[in-house]
Amino acid sequence: MNRLPKDGQPMSLDLQAVPPKSGPEIYILRLKGRERFSFTVFSETMFGIWVHWSHDRSSPHFTDAKRCPGCQRQEPKRWKGFLHCFCIEKKQEVFLELTPASAGSLLDQLATGELLRGQGIVVERTKGDNGRVLVRVCNTHPEPSKLPPALDPQTSLLALWGIHAGAPQGGLEFPTHLNGVPTKN
Repeated sequence: MNRLPKDGQPMSLDLQAVPPKSGPEIYILRLKGRERFSFTVFSETMFGIWVHWSHDRSSPHFTDAKRCPGCQRQEPKRWKGFLHCFCIEKKQEVFLELTPASAGSLLDQLATGELLRGQGIVVERTKGDNGRVLVRVCNTHPEPSKLPPALDPQTSLLALWGIHAGAPQGGLEFPTHLNGVPTKN
């Protein structure tokens, strides 16, 4: 049965010939136990963000703790570092997730003021998915200015968490659901 809206005006369907992509725009790589990969870093600096951790998933930490779902559930906070890189073995761009210890180790291997962009690194995780993440700087790209531009991981992280940007003033719409769980606003 055809029904018109109460105002009597027909409505247009929202059509799209190509299916939308699901998940992050660029893959977020968190190494599993005993994995080892080589990367060329596109980022100039580390992107660091505080997240909440629940079981095997992260969720964003919002600065307003009264409205932050993770704070309301008293989930532990962790810092995560991300680098936009090219993974040699996977032959794809990724956002590499680093722990505080591995990020610190990486930065300690660079000279004061030296950028991450163009660094060749090898990253491996020891036994188990929660093992230590080890980082070793191997070489530097001869012409880092010719590498693709560095991207910000926020869009991929928001997609991973099911949050959509676009609220007024470029902010975030506070999620009604996070990782499939209703939030308290």
